[in-house]
Amino acid sequence: METKEHPPKPAPLMSSKWANSLIIHGQLFFWSIFGVLARLGMIALTEYPNAPVSFGVLWANVAGSLIMGFLLEERLFFVETARKKVFGNNPPPLRTVIEPVVEDGGQAPEANQDDNTNLELMESLGESEGRFVTDVIPDPADYVKAKKAIPLYIGLSTGFCGSFTSFSSFLLDTFLAATNDLPLGSKSRADGDSFMAFAAVALLNPAMSLAGFACGGHLARAVAHLPGLWSIPDRVLPLLNALFAALGFGCWVGGIFMTAFPPHDFWRGSALFSVVLGPFGSILRYHLSTLNAGRKYPIGTLAANLLGTMLLGAFFDAIHAPVKHVVGCQVLFGLSDGFCGCLTTVSTWVAELSALGTKRSYIYGMVSFSAAFLILVPVVGGLRWSHGFEHAVC
Repeated sequence: METKEHPPKPAPLMSSKWANSLIIHGQLFFWSIFGVLARLGMIALTEYPNAPVSFGVLWANVAGSLIMGFLLEERLFFVETARKKVFGNNPPPLRTVIEPVVEDGGQAPEANQDDNTNLELMESLGESEGRFVTDVIPDPADYVKAKKAIPLYIGLSTGFCGSFTSFSSFLLDTFLAATNDLPLGSKSRADGDSFMAFAAVALLNPAMSLAGFACGGHLARAVAHLPGLWSIPDRVLPLLNALFAALGFGCWVGGIFMTAFPPHDFWRGSALFSVVLGPFGSILRYHLSTLNAGRKYPIGTLAANLLGTMLLGAFFDAIHAPVKHVVGCQVLFGLSDGFCGCLTTVSTWVAELSALGTKRSYIYGMVSFSAAFLILVPVVGGLRWSHGFEHAVC
């Protein structure tokens, strides 16, 4: 019996792989823009006269790390899509009732209740009259792995949190504290005091960011028990992915037009160049993160943080060199706050420190900090100890 050969199907105009990549990059554009704006806004809010902490990027790093901790620990919002990725197209029912174990007498044990028992609360927690209701969700490791392939999650974690925090700005503040160049408006201090200022910045940033990351995880576990919260439906998530991707490219194009025709010249220097240039730093960091796979240490994140710190030092020198071109100064600020700020990240850094074992965590953290600081010594220190820093013209 001869079999009829079916003609080959025409190739799609855009493969699913390329479409998914386009959506991911659109998500990174959208959330990186808002991450940059959130960081600049947080710094503007927390840098004021006589502030107890004069380096405003600390609070941006803490807030971004808190959100990252929440996103990594949450087991609710992406569970429907994650279950489909783990269990296939026919996952088990989301909620399964487990009957109580029957004792030898043939009777199920009665629920231990008293007059103060809140049956509605017990049922919401999974217990009612001896019956247990459990959520059939993937193993935490499988859930996180599946979640990391969702474009919206990539945008929120890599795009927003990574751009909200800045490792390079943290290291630059550490160097400026050591050389008594933080914008404090104070008198010159002794060398010993400069060392204490260096230690304060160097210790406060990672310690507070790690604390924020842990609090984010605690918040996610607490939110999971709140009634009325549901997972994003699997049929709705692709629409959200496409929507935010389209908005990402649209917002970036809008940022270009606002940079070319700003409502006020000050806007261009304070935010617009950062909005236009920032997403490219986030995208570069996203692609460098592929170097993390299968390695003992996250080499990709380390490379992004060191490269961004070196570039920020060079841009800082150019800003404070004796140059009087205002637009050029604004572009350099955009490269510093936008590109370098998005290329480097504290939120991912502290997440990796928390995930590594104790020994590897200390090694990775100390190598990251020491190498970045040693990069800034010749790059920024060369100008500082030769000609000194000029005031920026923008």
